[in-house]
Amino acid sequence: MLCADQELMTIEQNLTKALSGEATYEFDYNNNLIIKNGEENQFKFRPAPANNLLIDTTWRLETKGNGAVWTDLSKANAKLTFSDTHISGRACNGLGVDYRLEDNKIVMTGSMISTLMYCEDENLMDAESTISQVLQSNPEYKLAGDTLTLISTEGLQLKFSRSEAE
Repeated sequence: MLCADQELMTIEQNLTKALSGEATYEFDYNNNLIIKNGEENQFKFRPAPANNLLIDTTWRLETKGNGAVWTDLSKANAKLTFSDTHISGRACNGLGVDYRLEDNKIVMTGSMISTLMYCEDENLMDAESTISQVLQSNPEYKLAGDTLTLISTEGLQLKFSRSEAE
């Protein structure tokens, strides 16, 4: 088969060579398939997401509450961005954690990392600590149009609106 894109053609030829040789296969911690044929050819395949509507989306924190009392956090401009296996966030500090979807829950698959800057803005600090707390509880999530709601195991809810990626 001939492909006009030379780089793509080279990848295809190397993959065919790896699969027809004595390749080894393994799965990494994110369930990615790794195919190796010697050190020169290594291929990584991610599993197809199962209806993960969060992939490649960014969400801006609007409010937090427990059903009866709600606090406006929109001035903090805190955001979460989802890839297929990673969540990154920004309020005062940056944060990141690997995840997977399990039924209607966001389950952390690694430890959360965060920068540790001091912020004078109380809205930012409140937004940041609340997001961290809720994510670490492996929250239930609900999507309704352009609204994402995360619900912690303690019943604390965060409401986000769809936002543009930065």
